[in-house]
Amino acid sequence: MTITTESATGGDMLEAQLKRGLASVFAAMLVTPLLAMRVHASAGGDLDGRWLGSLHIDGDAAPAPTSLLLGHADEANATLRIEGRHTCTLRHGRYVADGGAWRLTFTEASGGAACARLAQGTFVLRQGKAPRQLDLEIAQLGADGKEIVRRGSVTRYP
Repeated sequence: MTITTESATGGDMLEAQLKRGLASVFAAMLVTPLLAMRVHASAGGDLDGRWLGSLHIDGDAAPAPTSLLLGHADEANATLRIEGRHTCTLRHGRYVADGGAWRLTFTEASGGAACARLAQGTFVLRQGKAPRQLDLEIAQLGADGKEIVRRGSVTRYP
């Protein structure tokens, strides 16, 4: 920020430069936390919090409302709930950083045999397009032995 002094008639110039300088500082104050959050998530930091969104099975247009509750990376307290044809709740989940993504595992499932198969699937989280968004992909085996892939995104709430 530059400040120049002028005579009383040049006071408008000083005022304009001060406003520009303050606007730059204000913009930096707004952008810095957003960039820090994105860097934190992409660097494998904790993702703790509530994430809401939807998933869909490849080839099926119907979205399934999804909620993901994550604790700290070193704790087995993640919960994933997918509401669709079968409502599945997976508990005692843990996530670990894996390159530019995070891998999730769950040890408990409720909602029937389909949910037990879902719990045995592969869960991958990646940074989404927005700073508070994660993309989720789940690959699992169906009852017929064929692979089922679910994709979608969740956004940090609130």
